This record gives sequence, structure tokens and C-alpha cells, in this order.
Amino acid sequence: MSTVWFMVDDTDTTSLAYSEPHSNFAIASTKTFNATRGPAYNNTLHSTTHKASITFNFNGTSFFGVYGSLDMVKPLGTLPDITCSLDGFPTSSPQYSYDVGTANNNYLACFANSDVLSQNLGEHELVIDITNSVNSTWFFDYLTYESLPNPILNGEMLQAGNQQLIPSANYSMLSFGPGWVNQEQDDSIETNVVGSEVTINFNGTQLALYGDLNSNVSNTAPYQVDERAPVGFEIQGSGTSSTLTNTALFNTDLSIEEHKVVVTFNGSTSGNPLDINYFLITSLTQAEQASLPGLPLVASHHHQPPLCRQMFVPRPR
Repeated sequence: MSTVWFMVDDTDTTSLAYSEPHSNFAIASTKTFNATRGPAYNNTLHSTTHKASITFNFNGTSFFGVYGSLDMVKPLGTLPDITCSLDGFPTSSPQYSYDVGTANNNYLACFANSDVLSQNLGEHELVIDITNSVNSTWFFDYLTYESLPNPILNGEMLQAGNQQLIPSANYSMLSFGPGWVNQEQDDSIETNVVGSEVTINFNGTQLALYGDLNSNVSNTAPYQVDERAPVGFEIQGSGTSSTLTNTALFNTDLSIEEHKVVVTFNGSTSGNPLDINYFLITSLTQAEQASLPGLPLVASHHHQPPLCRQMFVPRPR
């Protein structure tokens, strides 16, 4: 089954329904958040100090992930309570250990995958409920969800390889060669075996790779687009005793066509491994698809005829 994972940014107020009054949510600055967990997606956040909710309706497999930022810097700071429900049923919220005095991005607030519920194709309603205490704030960043099989694309941002939600090797556009190891402690997949490759096939105009830096010793790796000359990039030393996650490793603009990109590790075992959190892909728009020989113009996935709405059955815990 060929699916993709769509990205929905906090600024997409067409798709996201923020609870009224909308003034309960504010556009938040990300400049004061430290960088150990990477930048906020699209450099935007919506914050709230109230009891509030966000509703999102989508057509997909029922699998999703909701991401936000947490601020534990302010005095007496406490954690907000974030719960999610899909079609009225509660989903999973991971438990973290937090360092008081830090503020960080890219925390998974709630999710649903095959460990949580049985997959159901169709229309779904996701409700994110936020309950703040007197001294807490929650920052909503983005959500990602799995599409129906063989979706029709129209310039959406896609995510592939995010192991917090499904195994990296299960993303349909990715293919991993030998030498890769799952890293459960930071939800990534990595290799330090020279010659190990990961291949990504997609139709799009931009590709970015995000990963972890967990050593002070830098390393190198190339990526190769459509069998052209490889382009090298540096896996920089972290410069700290902490692992830096969700770090941009490379970002490249591409021509309007189908692409095959191969990323290869060719560094040393004493330096940073090639550690992958996820790829971000800008898919082709309808107009770009129409400009390619043999590709007909098709409607956006947002306007596909809906499947019959199905209620999922929570998986026993």
C-alpha cells in the first residue's frame, strides 16, 4: 500500500479549527527556545495558557502525530495536559522526562499508530484538548497524518522516515540497504557502516533531511540526485555533551519531475553516524504535474470523494 504522511502547520487556519475565542491562541516567537531538539517546523508556533482545543478533519488511515513545544524556563513552570481523541476515542500520549529550566521544540504530544488502534480508511475527526495550569503554556507546532493509499498530491509538504510514528522502513517512498540500526532512545535510524545507503523516490521540487548529532567529531556523507554527480554534506560535531536532534543536514531544490535520491554514509566510525529523524519533501503542484509529459492534471487530495466514515476500534493495551 503506497501512502504518504502530510504535514499540517499551525498556521493552516483553513484546515485547523482553533476553539473560540481564537484570542486564546497567540502566534509565539521561537527565538527563546534552545536548540537541543531542533527548530519549530516552519518557524511558527501557536501558544495558549487557557483551556482550549484544536479540531482537524482529515481523510486517511487514522494514523497521526501531534507535535508542540514546552517551556519549563519560567519560575514555577508546570506541564500542560494534552490529550487527543480520534472520532471520540482517546489516543496515546507519550511520557517524557523534562529538564526544568529548558524550553524545547518537537515534542510528540499525542499519536495513533498500529500499537494504539486498528487502521481504518476514511474520514476522521481529531480533537486536541489542552488543559493548562496557572503557570503552564502549550505551544502547538504541527501535526502529520497518513494519507489514503495512492493519494493525489498538490504541492503539499510530506514527511517520511519519522520513526516516532511508524518504523522508518515502512514509509513507502524509502528503501534502506544493509547496515542501518534503529535507535529507540531517540526514535531515529542510523548507520556508521561505510557504504550504507537509503534511497527515497518521489515527485517533488525540494528535499530536506533532518537527523541527530550525538558526537563532537564531524563526519561526511554525500547525496546523489538521479544518478548525477554526488553532493557532499557535513554531519557536524554537536559541540555539546547533549545529543542535538531534528538538525537540518541538507536542503536542496530540485527540478519539476520524479526523483531518486540516494544518501550514503562514507565517514569514519569514530565520528557522528548518519542518524536520520525524517525527510521533508515538497510535492508537485497540479500545474507542475500537468507540465510533465504523460502525467494528467488531477484534483487535489482535499477534494477526493470521501470514503464511508468508519469508527476505529481501539487496540487492547
